[in-house]
Amino acid sequence: MTEGRVEGCQVAIARNGRLAGRASFGSGGGKPVTDDTLFCCFSCTKATGAVAAWQLMEEGKLSLDQKVVDFIPDFGTHGKDVVTIRQLVTFTAGFPNPGDGPLFGPAFGSSAGRRAEFVKWELAWEPGSKWEYHALSAHWVLMEIVEVITGLDFRDYLRTKVLDPMGLSSFWVGVPEALQPDLHFADIVTWPAPKDGEQGMMSGWNSPEVRALGVPAGGGQVSASDLCLFCEPCTSLLCPVRTSL
Repeated sequence: MTEGRVEGCQVAIARNGRLAGRASFGSGGGKPVTDDTLFCCFSCTKATGAVAAWQLMEEGKLSLDQKVVDFIPDFGTHGKDVVTIRQLVTFTAGFPNPGDGPLFGPAFGSSAGRRAEFVKWELAWEPGSKWEYHALSAHWVLMEIVEVITGLDFRDYLRTKVLDPMGLSSFWVGVPEALQPDLHFADIVTWPAPKDGEQGMMSGWNSPEVRALGVPAGGGQVSASDLCLFCEPCTSLLCPVRTSL
C-alpha cells in the first residue's frame, strides 16, 4: 500500500473452523475498506467449483474417467470428444486459451451461449499430452457439466450447496446486479496506474455485468474472512502438523 500497488486490503486468520482475527486497511472503490468489503479473489474462485465436483463425485453422479461429451455432446468438435473430466480438472485438456475474445463476455451468461462458444474452441495440443494452466476455460466447461447434472444454474448450485451450508454469506460467485448497490466492492486496480484517459487492463472485471456473470475460474467476490473460512477446513486436512499446534 505504501508503494501504491494496492489501495486497500484485508487480513484474516482462521483456526479450527472459526475466525481468529481480521483487520482492514486503506480504501477501495472510493470508500474505506471494512471487514465486509468484497474483493475479487481471481483464481481462488476455482476452489468452489472443485468442491461442487467433489460433491457430485461423492454422490456417484460424476467420475473422473467420464468424458465431457457424456454430458455436453456438442463439446466434441475439433477433436475435443476425447477430453475427460480428469484432464479437465488437472489442466491437461488441451485448450488453455481457446477462442478469439475474452472468456468473460456476455456469451457466457447462458448455457446456450457457453455451448456455442465450446463448439468453436480448438485444441492447442493433444489432451493428456502435457500440462498448461487453463486460466478460465476449463471451469466454464466444468460448471456447464454441473448444470447438466443438477438442473440448476451453476451460480445457484454454488450458493445453495457449497457456500450457504458453510455460512459464507460474503462469498459470491455471481452477484445479482440488483444486489450490487447494497454491497461494497474494492475495484481491481492496475499497477502501475494507467495514463490519463486510459483504462487499466483489468478494469473490465469491475463492471456490474462481469460481477453478475460469476466467472467460475476467476470472478469470485469475497471478504478475506469468508475466503479464510472456506479454505481453512481444506488446509486443516492437508497439514499433518496441525494436531500438534
